[in-house]
Amino acid sequence: MKRLIAILATVLAAMNVCALPEWPRKYATSVIRGRVHNLPDSIKYVASIWGGASNVKEEQFPYDIKDSLGVFSMKWDMCWPMAFGLEICNCSLGLLLCPGDTIDVDMDYERYQEVKDDVERVFTEAVHIRGGFIRLTPEYRRLCQKLQFEASVIPKDYLEEHRDQSFEEYRERVWEKHLARLDAVMASSLQPEEKEHLRLEMETTYLRRVNSYDFFKRVIGCSKEEVEDFAAQKTLVDPHAESLAFPRSLTGAYYFGEEHLAYLRANGLDNLPLGRYLQEREKVSQIVARLKAFRPVSAETIDSLSPEFRQPLHELAKAAQDYADWIPTGEQSTWLRQIVNRHKGNVVFVDYWATWCGPCRTGIKEMSKVKDEYEKRGVDFVYITDSSSSTDGYLDLRKNHSGDHFIFQKSDIGKMSIPGYDGSIPHYIIYDRDGRLIKHITGWNSLEDMTQELDNALER
Repeated sequence: MKRLIAILATVLAAMNVCALPEWPRKYATSVIRGRVHNLPDSIKYVASIWGGASNVKEEQFPYDIKDSLGVFSMKWDMCWPMAFGLEICNCSLGLLLCPGDTIDVDMDYERYQEVKDDVERVFTEAVHIRGGFIRLTPEYRRLCQKLQFEASVIPKDYLEEHRDQSFEEYRERVWEKHLARLDAVMASSLQPEEKEHLRLEMETTYLRRVNSYDFFKRVIGCSKEEVEDFAAQKTLVDPHAESLAFPRSLTGAYYFGEEHLAYLRANGLDNLPLGRYLQEREKVSQIVARLKAFRPVSAETIDSLSPEFRQPLHELAKAAQDYADWIPTGEQSTWLRQIVNRHKGNVVFVDYWATWCGPCRTGIKEMSKVKDEYEKRGVDFVYITDSSSSTDGYLDLRKNHSGDHFIFQKSDIGKMSIPGYDGSIPHYIIYDRDGRLIKHITGWNSLEDMTQELDNALER
């Protein structure tokens, strides 16, 4: 063990752990724009993007960007840096972005088709990227892909020999593999900032692999009971935590989010720079959850945060104040009954939905075709979502669909005594004119089925 720690100390000393420039702590608009040349008519969706949270107000990136001319542009406000993926006509790009950055991408589709099997030629002849925080070279991409693949492969003979491996034994093997990957990074000809960035990638991989202990047992073929027994051995306390570099600098914010706070706390590292920052991010998330549920938060509380968080939270607080209306009070288990009781004399159609749920949006779109008719016949529509929904998406639905709208904190939804609800959405509940439960339905089937249910309720 001492030898392993000594090796890592040597590696970290050799790697410039401050090679990545400090990212600007600010709230600013970031832009990705580009053009695809020689685009065939058969290509309908030019670009799509995926990644982590980008904004305290809006959790999701824009989705597919369609433009038959091959021109695309995306922009959103950011409070913190991130690594994310951008796909252009099936060409996947890994990018780093900071608040206020602009990235320009220029792609020759025909040339890409000719050289797409050669990573280096792709990024020298077919795809050109300008701007952004760090430009990652083809060598970086090749090495990262190779190391990630190696980290994901477990030899068959190892699986057969280590069926009864304890969590500590498993973690030691993962650690040794992690050190070997760091050696490979050091032996490469990457630039210092690329090496540091790749080290962050490898540290996230290490933590993911350690956390995959029970999955490893399932792959081996252990029974459900055995997997549960093995999983009980897992702990966040890690003798190698002190040797990891990500907690010691805010550059770790690229890959390590609030979900890693528990690891830092378990190992007494939460007072290091990244830990302190993530604790503030955690506080921001709690404030966002309250504001999205239209619960008051004082201006003093918001102003106690770092500057980059203040403006978006004040904007969100204003929206909460502007849209705040009647909300249920008391125990969460009574909230649904309070809501339904406001509509005595009418049939009540309750729709549990979320902005990120495709079937939910389909159901709302389909019901909008007959909504006016049923409102005239005495059906009141109630829409309920939780704080996992984006604020903008919630307010857009509220603006364009009449009815009662509620957005509650996610933790409250589970306490609301929702008939038939098992966490799956969309989920619908129908009450008669006297507030009696008629039916609950999980999942969207068809407009015909739903209108039949409403017709039956109106005829009672």
